[in-house]
Amino acid sequence: LERVDDTWQHTPIVADMQAARLDSIFRQSASARKAQRPSDELIRFTERVVAHYYDSTYGGFGNQPKFPLPEVNEFAFMATAPEGGPLFKNEITHTLLAQQKLLDPVWGGFYRSAAFADWSSPSHEKLLTDNALLLSNYLDAFLYSKDSTYKEVAEKIVGYLDEFLRTGRGWGFYNS
Repeated sequence: LERVDDTWQHTPIVADMQAARLDSIFRQSASARKAQRPSDELIRFTERVVAHYYDSTYGGFGNQPKFPLPEVNEFAFMATAPEGGPLFKNEITHTLLAQQKLLDPVWGGFYRSAAFADWSSPSHEKLLTDNALLLSNYLDAFLYSKDSTYKEVAEKIVGYLDEFLRTGRGWGFYNS
């Protein structure tokens, strides 16, 4: 960063040329990528893994320590059964309810993890990425079910992000 700052201060034309070159490389790379649908085999394999690691006693996926896994939650929302309905409806409903034990009751926002499989003994770290992804999960659940409980959780996450992780300048966020 010091070298970039030095270049910008003393030779701004060189900094502009380097920035334009990097921008061109990134744009070429992005346009070269083609989104591909995963194979049916990969989707079925992932469904089996999700089903295998689902904790039917306490909700969530895996044992202890217990972490909310918003990406797995997202997959569980999207996976459909052969008849067209949600494949993991009970699992995602149970999980979203259970992991609320990590929602800070005072300031909002989700703690990063729990020490035990039953979501007890939460850590006291809260991360922007986790909360942003969990916000998406709870909004999806609200849109899908119209259950106001999910909306209330989403509002608590937004309140936490806005109050504690927004920078003083108002245009960015802190990570934790």
